[in-house]
Amino acid sequence: MATVRFSGTATIEYLKGDLLRSLQEGEESVVILDRYGSFFLGMAHHLVGSCHFELGNLEEALSQFVDVVRVSKAKGQLFNAASGSSSMALVYATVGLHDPIPQLVSEAEEQIRGPLGEFLASTVLADIGFVRLLLEEPETAVDDFTRGLTASSTSQFIERPRLLIGRAMARAAINEHDAARDDLIDAVTLADSKELGLYLAHIGLAEGLLSMKSGDLDAAEHALTTGQQEAMSRGQRVRLLEISSARARVASLSGRNDDAARHSESA
Repeated sequence: MATVRFSGTATIEYLKGDLLRSLQEGEESVVILDRYGSFFLGMAHHLVGSCHFELGNLEEALSQFVDVVRVSKAKGQLFNAASGSSSMALVYATVGLHDPIPQLVSEAEEQIRGPLGEFLASTVLADIGFVRLLLEEPETAVDDFTRGLTASSTSQFIERPRLLIGRAMARAAINEHDAARDDLIDAVTLADSKELGLYLAHIGLAEGLLSMKSGDLDAAEHALTTGQQEAMSRGQRVRLLEISSARARVASLSGRNDDAARHSESA
C-alpha cells in the first residue's frame, strides 16, 4: 500500500501541482517504506525532497536528497543515488553555494554511466541542465537537456516537460529563439494535455525570458504575470523568486523603475 501511495497518489498529486498533498502522502509513505526496507525508499525520499524544493523549503529538500544518497548506497542502488547527488547540486546552485557542485555533478554523471544508469537518467540530466543554467553555461545545458530527452529512463515521461522547458531557456540564452519556441510549444502541449499543473509556472518563466530576449517586453510581462499567478496558487516559492527577478529586469528595460524596484524587493 505504501508503494502505491508513493508511486501513485503522491506522484500524481506532485505532477498536478498539489504539492502539500503530495508532500503529506510522500512523508507518510517514507515512514512505512523505511520500516520494511523497501526498494522504493530512496525514490520516495526524492519525491519528498522535490516537494520541499518547489515549496522553497531548501534545507528540508537538501536533507531529503542526502537521504536519497545514503539509502541508495546502502542498498547498492547507485543508479538511484545519482538523483540524490544531482538534486543536491541543484539546491546548492539555487542558493549560490558553488563549491560542492563539481563533485556532486561528477558523481551523478559517473553513476548514470554505470549499471542501470539510465534508470533515472532523465531526472539526473534535468537537474544538471538547470545547474548549468544557473552557472551560466547554456551551451552545455542544451546538451544535458537533450541527453535527458533521449535517455531510456523510467522518469523520461515525468521529466519531459521540465527537460523541454530547460532546453528552451538554454536555447533562448544563446539566441536560438526559433528552436526555443518549438521546445516551449511542445512543453505547453504536454502540460495541457496531461494536466501537469506543476510545470505551468515554469513555462510562464521560460516564455517570459524568451520574449524578453526577443525584445517583446509586453509579451514577456504577460507571460511572467501568468507564471507568477500559477506559482502563487501552488506555493512554488523558488519559481516566484525567479519570476520576480525576471519581472524586475523586464520593468527596468521598459523604463518602469518603480516597478523594477518593487519586483526586486519582492524577490
